[in-house]
Amino acid sequence: MENSLTTHGRWLSLPFDHPILERVRTRFLPWETLLEELEQRFPFSGYVDVHHGLLSGRIFWQDGQDKGAIMQERSPRATVTDLWWQVQSDDLISSSHDTEISVFSLEPALASLVFQSSFSDSAILEGSLQDNLSKLTSQGFTGVLSARSTSGKASLFWQQGQVVQRLGSSDSQLGDVRLIEVFPAQPYQAANVQSLATASIPSTPLPENVGLGEPSSAGTPPDSTQLVGFWNTALALSGSSSALEGAWRSSAMELNDEHPCLDPFADEVRIEGNRLVLSSEVPFEELQSALRDAYRMTLGKAGINAKGLDLAGLKQQQSAMWVLSGIDEVLA
Repeated sequence: MENSLTTHGRWLSLPFDHPILERVRTRFLPWETLLEELEQRFPFSGYVDVHHGLLSGRIFWQDGQDKGAIMQERSPRATVTDLWWQVQSDDLISSSHDTEISVFSLEPALASLVFQSSFSDSAILEGSLQDNLSKLTSQGFTGVLSARSTSGKASLFWQQGQVVQRLGSSDSQLGDVRLIEVFPAQPYQAANVQSLATASIPSTPLPENVGLGEPSSAGTPPDSTQLVGFWNTALALSGSSSALEGAWRSSAMELNDEHPCLDPFADEVRIEGNRLVLSSEVPFEELQSALRDAYRMTLGKAGINAKGLDLAGLKQQQSAMWVLSGIDEVLA
């Protein structure tokens, strides 16, 4: 199957409390039989999760109609999250062969909400969680809000200014929220998102060789491999591998007293071409500051103007990790 990054999608944490089937193999339940059931026995609304080897996919349904699908191909090198291809459902089915499937039903309005939110342009909100909850209520928000802290993550599903479902951590478990991101669904007006958000930038296609990785599950802080994947994408968009590799090695030597994980003799983080390789576990907070500082110094040594880089697509596709990485400090 041929895929293209023509329409971005995101694998959001979705409600799963109404399962119809869980982890059933299609060798026992053929696709044709399943589709016939969904199309005829039910006016089915919900989603179907598909897993086969390195492929994961999701098909959205509303009132018995197949709305669309997204999928991801994972590999051992894949570390970048939230880069999802839009495909046709029949492409996903034909490529999957013997798959593991799970089917979850949703109320039609909620099914429409999660489908549209999975393909919407996200926006990052400033301010406290409580302040933004009040604003979204008053503005009649419809869509998904994701709140992330170092201790957890929560997803709130909104219909016309009311939270209709919540997944993940409670407010008390979240504590100090570091990132608030919204994924609006129609009929919510884009102008309302813009009035709350710091930015919402049109998507720019990313390099085709960028790897893909599984997003963090609800309640799980982002891990170091995801952060490395983000910086690999930034490096791929920043210049030639020959220029960046030499500049990175020189920067790592200068910074290793302040950031021991950059010490080339420790071999915790190394660069091959313009691709970083994480060779051992490094705490996220330690790695975040090290990679941010190394990237800043690398651009300087390579004579690259940070403000001239076209990173709009990366910010759009990886908005959560954009904030957590600290790259804004480099580009300011």
